[in-house]
Amino acid sequence: MSKIDVTTQDLLRRLGPTSRSRSSKADAVFRRLRMEQSDQIADALARAPKSIRAAEIGKAAAQGVNAQKVE
Repeated sequence: MSKIDVTTQDLLRRLGPTSRSRSSKADAVFRRLRMEQSDQIADALARAPKSIRAAEIGKAAAQGVNAQKVE
């Protein structure tokens, strides 16, 4: 059986017999997804900043895109 062929009944059976158990499993899944996303954000912030060239800022300003300041 492929993942696409899962019926609603099969899905509910896998998640648990009661709405409370299904809800707690869904909460755990979403909590894990939020933690993974926060880890990705923290990793991105920990990396070295991207260098921006003045020519790129000029192009962005000419196209109407918000340009970042170069300090």
